[in-house]
Amino acid sequence: KAVEGSRPSADELVREFQTQAHAPFRAAARLATAEDPRIATNARTLLAYGVETALRPMLRIETTDPVLRAQVVAAVGAAAADLRERTRAWLKTQMTDKSLVPVPEGMQFAQPPPIARRVCDHAFLAMRRLMHPDEDLLVRMVDERLFENLPDEKKDAIIADAVRTERWIRPRAEYLAPQPGDTPKKR
Repeated sequence: KAVEGSRPSADELVREFQTQAHAPFRAAARLATAEDPRIATNARTLLAYGVETALRPMLRIETTDPVLRAQVVAAVGAAAADLRERTRAWLKTQMTDKSLVPVPEGMQFAQPPPIARRVCDHAFLAMRRLMHPDEDLLVRMVDERLFENLPDEKKDAIIADAVRTERWIRPRAEYLAPQPGDTPKKR
């Protein structure tokens, strides 16, 4: 602890900065489940944009000093890798949540109608995007739609196998091939 009148150490400054910088996001996390939907939506929006608040300014640092550039590169790389790993671990925990996410009010009349998904379905698809950011957009969208249209039991099997094998892009045949117990459609 700094003695009154003395200068704070770098570690103390970092801790104080972290405390103050994280305060609005801790408050938003508490409000993200507020009963008032406007408050909850605003809190979730703040949280969504807050992920970039530390990295974005660092990406804009322009300097001719190679030492500073190397420090920024190392800091950005470490922060991005840490965030990716924490996100991956958290998404894996969400893959066990089979709670149904209701279709938003009024969207049930959209064409094509949205498919109600479970939390675990969202987590599986988010993990695929996280682990394969360069995947072709059209391929991903087609596979997501195929996955969404599967029965829950089939999606559960795909999710369980993906968690076990760490393979998030599945062979298209898994989405299309009949499964044991499937009854062929009558023509």
